[in-house]
Amino acid sequence: MADLAQSHQVVVVDRIRLDAMLRELHLVSSGRVDTTTAPRVGRLIQARRLLIGRLTTLNGGQQINVNIRIADVASSSVAPAVQSRATSADILAAEKELAFRVLDALGVTLTPAERTAIEQRPTKRVSALLAYGRGVRDEAAGEYGAASQQYAQALQIDPSFSRARARLAAVRQLSGDQESLSRASLTAADGLNPSLTDPSDVNHIGGAADPSFPQPVTVILTITNVP
Repeated sequence: MADLAQSHQVVVVDRIRLDAMLRELHLVSSGRVDTTTAPRVGRLIQARRLLIGRLTTLNGGQQINVNIRIADVASSSVAPAVQSRATSADILAAEKELAFRVLDALGVTLTPAERTAIEQRPTKRVSALLAYGRGVRDEAAGEYGAASQQYAQALQIDPSFSRARARLAAVRQLSGDQESLSRASLTAADGLNPSLTDPSDVNHIGGAADPSFPQPVTVILTITNVP
């Protein structure tokens, strides 16, 4: 995704937004993102083309084959497969080769600067890239804590992995926002349910927003619209 986005002729749909939409359509878990559903998905996310990929292992996992078909949303046609094959130890080089082949199939002409940018490797450690990939998957699912752990692991393996560092900072911010929202909702519940914080109660232990408050807590919010 990052390599394709290096071209000024290509606008890549954000992975997070795409995955959220696919979950709503129940296409991720069912595995039905294929030539029949691709045009529909493309129209919903306002994309002209959708890449449909398949990764298979050969020779007991020693070799990896990546196969990508390009679905045209406007014509509902699917272009022949673009393939790349490499040993598992050289998968990073195979990814670069695949990116160039996809761009060529899309009819994109790269500038020398764009080609140089694509050739750059964010990390030379496959294990760091795998941890980063798991982080992207968890972030797409809204599991920000798990994503943070994976990005941190990628950085531990390769401290120079700048993309992992950037995503780690982003998900920590998202996780903090999520926690703040949860705390704010509990504080609102304290105000709407004064019986939870009755100061005359000698056994008073604080409101629902108090970390010592027994869990779980059932919170009922009543909202009245006044004309």
